[in-house]
Amino acid sequence: MQLIFCKDYANERNESSLSNCRVQLIFCKDYANERNESSLSNCRVQLIFCKDYANERNESSLSNCRVQLIFCKDYANERNESSLSNCRVQLIFCKDYANERNESSLSNCRVQLIFCKDYANERNESSLSNCRVQLIFCKDYANERNESSLSNCRVQLIFCKDYANERNESSLSNCRVQLIFCKDYANERNESSLSNCRVQLIFCKDYANECNESSLSNCRVQLIFCKGNENIR
Repeated sequence: MQLIFCKDYANERNESSLSNCRVQLIFCKDYANERNESSLSNCRVQLIFCKDYANERNESSLSNCRVQLIFCKDYANERNESSLSNCRVQLIFCKDYANERNESSLSNCRVQLIFCKDYANERNESSLSNCRVQLIFCKDYANERNESSLSNCRVQLIFCKDYANERNESSLSNCRVQLIFCKDYANERNESSLSNCRVQLIFCKDYANECNESSLSNCRVQLIFCKGNENIR
C-alpha cells in the first residue's frame, strides 16, 4: 500500500487487524476524525472515506466515489458545486480548490494535486503551461523557496532540494522518489543512510510515530515505511 500503515497510523488506532487494508492513504475503518463507521469494507478509494471525510459531510451516498483524494461533490471548503460528475482528477477540484480561486476555466486541468496556475500561496506565475508534475509547483511551492531554476524538477510531491522544513541538503540530485526526501523529512530525522525503502509515501525507517527500526536500507519507495511503526506500542 502506499500511504498508510495497515496496523497503526497517525492517531494510535486500536485496530486488532487491518490485514485486508489495501487502500492507500486511509484506514478503511477509522481515519483522522474518529468516524463512527460500522463498516467500510468496500472502501477502495485511496485518500478519503467515501462517505465521511474531514469536514463532516452530509452525504447520503457516495457509492460511486472512485476518485482518490477528494469528494467529487464536496471537499474541504464547502464548495457550492451543483455537479462535479466528471470530476476524475485525483487531489483537486478542477474548478475550485482550497483558496477560493477565481478561475473562469480549468477545463484542461489534468494534473493531480495542484492548480497548474494558482496553488496555495497565491503564486505570481505568468505561465505554468508545462506544469506536469503532480503535487508541487516546479518553481515555487509552499515555503516561498528561492530557487533560480528547478527545470528538472520531475518528482511529484517535493522539491528535490528544499521542502517544508528548510532542509540543509547540499545535493539531492538523485532524488527521484515522489513525496519525501530520502534522507530528511518532516520530523528532523537523523538518518545516516536510507538505501532500501520500497514503499511509497514515507521514510523507510522513521516517520510520524518515531518508529524504532534498526535498518531499512534501500529507500526507493514513495511515501511510506516499508515496515514501519509496529514498534511504537
